[in-house]
Amino acid sequence: ITCSIRAQAVKFIYWRRRALIEHVMAARTKFYILYWEGKDEDGINMNGLKPCRTCSKITNPYLYRLDNMQACLRSCAKEGELFREEVAEFWCVSPWSILCYNLPKFGVYLSQRRTKALTEATVIGTALAMHGAKEKAESGVTVDALGSKGPCDTWQSWLWWRVMEMKMQAQQQHKKCVVVHLDGAGVELMNMPISPGEAAAEDIHSVIMVVGGPDGIKKPIMNDLSEILSKTAHAYLKIRLPGGRQHTHVVISDFFMAHDRGSLLYDLSQLLRLGQSGYANLKEGVSSLWSLIAQQRDQHTAVELLQKLQAVAEEFSKTQVAKKEASTEGKTQAKDAKASSSADQADAGEAAVRNGAMLRNGEGPGESSSSANQQKWIKKKTEG
Repeated sequence: ITCSIRAQAVKFIYWRRRALIEHVMAARTKFYILYWEGKDEDGINMNGLKPCRTCSKITNPYLYRLDNMQACLRSCAKEGELFREEVAEFWCVSPWSILCYNLPKFGVYLSQRRTKALTEATVIGTALAMHGAKEKAESGVTVDALGSKGPCDTWQSWLWWRVMEMKMQAQQQHKKCVVVHLDGAGVELMNMPISPGEAAAEDIHSVIMVVGGPDGIKKPIMNDLSEILSKTAHAYLKIRLPGGRQHTHVVISDFFMAHDRGSLLYDLSQLLRLGQSGYANLKEGVSSLWSLIAQQRDQHTAVELLQKLQAVAEEFSKTQVAKKEASTEGKTQAKDAKASSSADQADAGEAAVRNGAMLRNGEGPGESSSSANQQKWIKKKTEG
């Protein structure tokens, strides 16, 4: 009996801990990768891929540049686990086909088959198997052939529906769905672990990362993407990471390494709060601060400088709070004065209406009617 109770206690603690972990992970910011592959005008044609009959590998993975897509999906993996827990989905979008990988489900599927290596056979081969199978297994991989009748007959309508769904989920939790487009002309992030990422991500529910394949994203497609994403998501940001242009899979790896360092979500939240110009001023201020500290000859002087700067920052914060409270109080007083003025105007209007009615009856303000005065005069004369 004691062993049975102990076993039940262990199971209870295990499932309790697992539920707690799942709850914490559900509350964290989730990442979605939108990978555009537009080498061919018609997009990806799964019928053109040929698996090897002997080893089940893909004989032509270079077709439609799916070899690059597979390398990018491998960048979502992490040491010690198959996929990063914060990455929810990977979308390979092309003009007439969309390959969608639900990474948690895909990871479970590969674990059950004992094929955790993210080779071309497992990544591209699973999508090919799901495309041709009549009964699709719970692999987490779906292939949508566009152009057919339905609510999502184009990639534009598919993307509009998907991002709007994510936006509604974010709004239910009073958070935001943010689109991040990695572009060479975007705002370069500071990439400094100034603050813990989770503390800065309280308002960000999901992040959609937009990247292109080896041929990039052509201007007409980019215009459609920008229009759809800017209208459906809460914010559309163009950013770039330090280091210049890189291959897509390297950019994805660097992106998530910045997230591991705790700087990514902090930078995004500051960019949302301050805007592009304000964020540029913040970067300049931080850079000047580090240069100023680096120029100090001894550590004691640098610490004193930081303490003085902290005191100035606290005083500035108090000043801003006082200004905000004064502004709020001023608005309240103005509102009360306006309400009082409206009440006085209403009373004056009512009096004017009453006096106007009296004048129409031959009366004056505060006087009796002329007929009533005549009757009183006649009554006095009669009594006299």
